[in-house]
Amino acid sequence: DTPDHDHPPTPTSETRNRERPGGLDGPSDEHQQRVADAIPRDENGNPEHHPDPNNGDWVNRINEPGSDAPGRNNNCVDAALATADTYSGNPTAAAHRTPDLNSDGTPSDRGERNGRDRIENTLGARFNDYGNGRDAFNRLENTLRQAGHGSQAVIITQDRHGRAHAWNAVNHQGKITYVDSQTGRRSDQPLHSGDHGVHAVPLGRDRRPIPVTSGHSTVHSADTSSGTPSRADRRAPAEPAGTERDDQRHPLHPESPQALHRGLPPDDAQSRLRAHENTPVYQITHEVLDQHLRTWAKNGNLADVLRIAAGDTGHPEGNKAGNPRTLTAKQLSDALPGFNDLNRGEQMAVVATLGRLSHTYHQQYGVGSHPVNTPDDSSGGSLHERSGVKKVKALLKNVLSPSANAEKHTPDLTGRNYAVIEVEGPNGIEYVVDSSYPNEPGEKGKHSERNLADWIDKANAAAGGDKYKITSLYTEREPCGNKKGALGRSNCSDFLLALVRKRNDKLPVYYSTEYRADLETNNARNKLRRELQAQARAELKTRKLNDETKAAINAEVDERIPDTATPEQERQMDERVDLVRDLWITIAAQV
Repeated sequence: DTPDHDHPPTPTSETRNRERPGGLDGPSDEHQQRVADAIPRDENGNPEHHPDPNNGDWVNRINEPGSDAPGRNNNCVDAALATADTYSGNPTAAAHRTPDLNSDGTPSDRGERNGRDRIENTLGARFNDYGNGRDAFNRLENTLRQAGHGSQAVIITQDRHGRAHAWNAVNHQGKITYVDSQTGRRSDQPLHSGDHGVHAVPLGRDRRPIPVTSGHSTVHSADTSSGTPSRADRRAPAEPAGTERDDQRHPLHPESPQALHRGLPPDDAQSRLRAHENTPVYQITHEVLDQHLRTWAKNGNLADVLRIAAGDTGHPEGNKAGNPRTLTAKQLSDALPGFNDLNRGEQMAVVATLGRLSHTYHQQYGVGSHPVNTPDDSSGGSLHERSGVKKVKALLKNVLSPSANAEKHTPDLTGRNYAVIEVEGPNGIEYVVDSSYPNEPGEKGKHSERNLADWIDKANAAAGGDKYKITSLYTEREPCGNKKGALGRSNCSDFLLALVRKRNDKLPVYYSTEYRADLETNNARNKLRRELQAQARAELKTRKLNDETKAAINAEVDERIPDTATPEQERQMDERVDLVRDLWITIAAQV
């Protein structure tokens, strides 16, 4: 088709389908303004054309509050078009999909009806088939490089399940950056697999289609990279929805306020956390995640990340060895192949594992050091180092040829809880990891969630403003409630809920292991304990029982009414710690 240069490009907002089902709602005026505010301005105060996707957070703003929000994990058509408009100087927020239902009444995650056709009609050209695999992306990159700074493309790929996704690539000053505003991800490498086809509409700096003079057949004939040549009549999928992240490969769905684990309900505080619309709670699975961790340990990727943290390997930005540095989410994804294929909770669980693996990593990425460096030390990091030094000698006996640097990376094999926050700031997305710690002389102990949240307040104060925003949280253990792990309202569930209400923002919460009280059993155990203590005081004619008598009573309670919940929860936590031990033994020879 010949591009139409007699009329200005059609804005995304003019082609939105408002019908139900299959249509779009929004965006709000406030969301649109936040996108506009995130774009740099030129000397006349107008939105900058072709802003750097790696500068600022405008990519994240387009689909905020993020793909975890309802209607924002299947709105990729509108997100991709909004990205194209925004990059060409017309800041545009993405609309969210209407809340459609499947035939069985469950929420539908299907994409916008006739989404491919809408993209083609809005951009004024049909999708070109660039073939399959990395060669297809290379051809697209060549097209954009030839078109120069300001050129871009809307891409459609599909995964092995047939789920299609629309996303973008842009040429900024000769550098090709792949952009997925639905998830907020950016990279100089393709964000999604092209093994099942790469279709794209390349656009010039004026957001008009670039004519593909070589014709479709030329593009197709060169492609055998996937082992299956493309067909000249192959069309892009008709209804792109979103990535497979959190959907098909390893589904995650928010837990209901009454969600049971092995028959145990959440307590009141844990239920309140799940009931609030801005604190969706997800339990992650570990099959895919743990396989990645083992692979990264075996091939040296985890050790590479730890060496950077210790300053033994130069930072990817070119800093000299000896200057410990942290990695942004983008840099971490470059260092760990497949990191971007994990869902949000799994990605933070990787960071938690790295924190357990190395006291140096813990301290570099923890309280007092990251994302700003202050004179404060991480209490959790210091405790990690002290306990690790005591155990590392015994662990090294299991390592055939340990590295001379192994003792820079002692593991934490205790039951202390580790948590990670995803933070959005001047450097994009970064991660902060730290642990819980008990009361110490002159300092009151904290659970890991409060430890991290309090630190970000201090970090913002040190940075001179609210530059860092917590966008999600992972904790190894399920956030405690008012009946498990804390008393009254001094618990993590109510703390996180208060934090969200104070900041009026969304905070997805992810966790690995259960942390619940068996209220019925606990009540029965407490009743029996009181009865036995009263009986002992009467028999011994004393008001105060000694420790030996109390221990004997507790043993009798355990025998007569066993606590079945706690051992299972400890077993789940032991599995996580055991994995860290195995990973450490592998990497100790590499660091």
